[in-house]
Amino acid sequence: MSRREAWTAVAACVLLALAAGALVRTFAAPAPQEFFLHDQQVYLSMARQPFVQTGMLYPPASWRILPPLAARAIGALLHADPERGFLVLTFSAFALIPVATFAFLAALGLPLDTAVAGTALVALSPNTLGYTAWDVVRVDPSALALMCLCAYAVASGKPALLVVSIAALSVTKETALVGASFAVAWALGVDRRLLRAAVLSFALAVVVRAVVLPALIPPPAPFDNFYSFREMIHEELTVVYAARRLLLASGTSWNVLLPFAAVWLVDEWRNPRAHALLVAIVVAEAQILFASDTQRLTAAAYPFVIACCASQLQRFAPRQRAVAGAALLVAQLPWLLENGRVVHLAWLRGVEIAIVIVSASLAVWRLSLATRPRTASA
Repeated sequence: MSRREAWTAVAACVLLALAAGALVRTFAAPAPQEFFLHDQQVYLSMARQPFVQTGMLYPPASWRILPPLAARAIGALLHADPERGFLVLTFSAFALIPVATFAFLAALGLPLDTAVAGTALVALSPNTLGYTAWDVVRVDPSALALMCLCAYAVASGKPALLVVSIAALSVTKETALVGASFAVAWALGVDRRLLRAAVLSFALAVVVRAVVLPALIPPPAPFDNFYSFREMIHEELTVVYAARRLLLASGTSWNVLLPFAAVWLVDEWRNPRAHALLVAIVVAEAQILFASDTQRLTAAAYPFVIACCASQLQRFAPRQRAVAGAALLVAQLPWLLENGRVVHLAWLRGVEIAIVIVSASLAVWRLSLATRPRTASA
């Protein structure tokens, strides 16, 4: 596949993402009105009256300032309310995510057809497109677009772009620490030339999130980052609760991508690139310890999970790779329809449990093969 053909395919993925988002938004079942009375109202308040304590602001939602300001600007350009600005911003992110993902996968050195396959999977992301096409007053799509840009900056060795993308991500969502952790892990294991920029980016993310934003928008009451964690430990933690959250963070979040990513990570357990990708995934998954949401949080790991999955696809012969990529694209559609509130598929939970069991079994099998002592030939 030539680069021109690849970019044509990426453009098709962008159109696919926009069309799928429009269809989900059109056919999604109405959500209960109280669903929209939480973080969304904070973002709208910030967009309508920036940096004004209206009584609607509370952290950390009130510290995610870039998307509301962008929605305000877009709304002003369109002579419309910021809510319409959020609609345009969210769908713009749907278009940017596939482009940045392709650039990231190509920078990793993957064949162009494999990078296109990974891009198509991201274009129909159940966790991002499915959850936010009908709930557009969210910062998650913008954060994921910036995360993909950060991943590209790291993989392509662009320190200035890395610092800029982490700075933008720091005022978008706390997932800036996921991107910064990936940058540091990559710099330590793969490309030492990025180490200074990676450390600077990590420090920038910490200072912005922990010092600058709380000073700029003081919380109305003392804020404890570990409140949800302590509440979970003391009041909610049971075997059933832990199993459910782990299932949501694995089989539900990554569905059919999970076995491919798990096998590649185990097979490449000595590879510094795999270490860096795994660090980003683990940091993203760890967010569930500090919040009650799951899939919306773990979606921050999407570019890194896709990179693992695409790297596993690369091992297939070209024809098999194309078939497997198409099969994965179709196989994740039920989760897109479920998350998009288009249809409710009660049987998906059983499939997710089976996926986790299969993925764990494959990982253990591959690990046993990788660590088995080689017998000397006679």
